[in-house]
Amino acid sequence: MELAQQWYAWRGVSGMLLDVGLFAFLLACGVTDFRAHKIYNKLTFPALFVAVALHGIHGGISGLGVSAAGFGSTFGIFILLWIVGAMGGGDLKFMSVVGAFFAFPLSLWAIFYALLGAGVTAVAVMIAERRLLETFRRIGRTVYTFVVPGLATELPSKEDSPKIPFAVGAGCGAVATWILAALGRLGPLR
Repeated sequence: MELAQQWYAWRGVSGMLLDVGLFAFLLACGVTDFRAHKIYNKLTFPALFVAVALHGIHGGISGLGVSAAGFGSTFGIFILLWIVGAMGGGDLKFMSVVGAFFAFPLSLWAIFYALLGAGVTAVAVMIAERRLLETFRRIGRTVYTFVVPGLATELPSKEDSPKIPFAVGAGCGAVATWILAALGRLGPLR
């Protein structure tokens, strides 16, 4: 309990509101992504505004800057995944907002743990749907045709891929980031 009191004493009321906003956002997006495989704009855009505004209240201009940098760092990484078709636009917006809530440099840890959580979720879904080996074969075939000269690259189709609720796994990764940050366990980026 003492550690939590120290964490909140440093962060103040706006820090607590950031945490409440983050967790509410993670929960709402996790539920909608699990149920409908969608992350709605009516969740992401207001949450982005709340994250940036609360960072501005908490840290002034520098708070706005680190929140914008958190947004930009996550957007920069996840736009690449969106371009190659590895994720949808809702997932991109979701992670960008998570980055704005965490702010830079914690957003870098959020990226790492979100990808780890999403990967675990993807493997769990593939095991549940009994498609793990089939998926790894398709990935292997894609890599093989990409690496071997003279072969036409075979990209897996989205229709053959299982639907992964990205926000569920990435949200778990975001919670892990928050816990590790509160415990002071995130190393040199903190």
